[in-house]
Amino acid sequence: MLYAVEEMSSRIAVVTKHGLNAAIARRYGLRLALLVALIVAFANVATISADIGGMASVMGLLAHMPYQWFVVPVGSILAYLLYKGNYATVSRFLFILTPFFLVYVAASYLSNPDFSAVINELYRVSTKPNYLLVAIAMLGTTLSPYLLFWQATEEVEEHRGVKELREESRGVLSGMIYTQLIAIATVIAAGTVLYGSGLVQTAADAAQALRPAAGPLAFLLFSFGIIVSGLLAVPILAATTAYVVADAFHWHEGLDRPYKEAKSFYHVLLLGMLIGLVISLLSVNPITMLLYTQVLNGFLMPFLIWTVLKMADDPEVVREHKSPPLVRLFAWVSLTIFVIFDSLMIIQWVK
Repeated sequence: MLYAVEEMSSRIAVVTKHGLNAAIARRYGLRLALLVALIVAFANVATISADIGGMASVMGLLAHMPYQWFVVPVGSILAYLLYKGNYATVSRFLFILTPFFLVYVAASYLSNPDFSAVINELYRVSTKPNYLLVAIAMLGTTLSPYLLFWQATEEVEEHRGVKELREESRGVLSGMIYTQLIAIATVIAAGTVLYGSGLVQTAADAAQALRPAAGPLAFLLFSFGIIVSGLLAVPILAATTAYVVADAFHWHEGLDRPYKEAKSFYHVLLLGMLIGLVISLLSVNPITMLLYTQVLNGFLMPFLIWTVLKMADDPEVVREHKSPPLVRLFAWVSLTIFVIFDSLMIIQWVK
């Protein structure tokens, strides 16, 4: 499912030579692009706050210091990286971080899971409100709006051509498989150690819970994974927010442009980082914030998948370079699953 929507986003960007929201604005008008930018920016900034808070809480745990001491340094360093580094530098930094996510695989193994129970529980379905809420959040954090826009931005920034579409599709597929390996490993580690404990309020609590259950090595690996995930996610979230807003208004944009050539782009980027940093200092529970921002993503995604599906099948947008039938099929499957879960959740709320 993730590969399908990412492949279509990539294809739209490669063919049109525009970011996804710029393509939406050109095809469907400024109002729709502004709505997309507003919702994506809200969800991204809230997630930036939660990620900075999570990183800071783990650093505070490791250093035996209040987490607030780390919020401003972490946020400032990442903002400086985005402001001073060009796209190639930022992209290389993010690429170097990706292998470190394998620490989650090691942490899941060290937590000694009962794999027969894991397999049984993977496919358990419920219509209880709490289950539906977390299921939508899980969908929203897997098929997340910012991923679609960042994927499209990468294609534009790296000047991919239509001749490279097949190679690019293979690259997207391998990347999406890797992300799901890491995701399931994280779920297994957390589910084995934390399920039913009721003790987890912060990312630091999650890491700390692994220490007695799975040993100090698992604790250190999980803590390291939280820090790395924040280092990877925050720059992408902040940059994506700036790209989405700039695309809607047709501003000059790009991490390769100096500040004086793309002032509005950088203002949005730094403002998003600043707001996220301030929220992190307000002692808002990062786990709760992460949950509800991903639920918001889960309700936004059907709308975005529908838009991307229409564009990826529109000759005026992609010309003769439509996505393969199997990709379109899985995109429709994704849309259907989101609609079913969102509808069930709405019915529960109405009741």
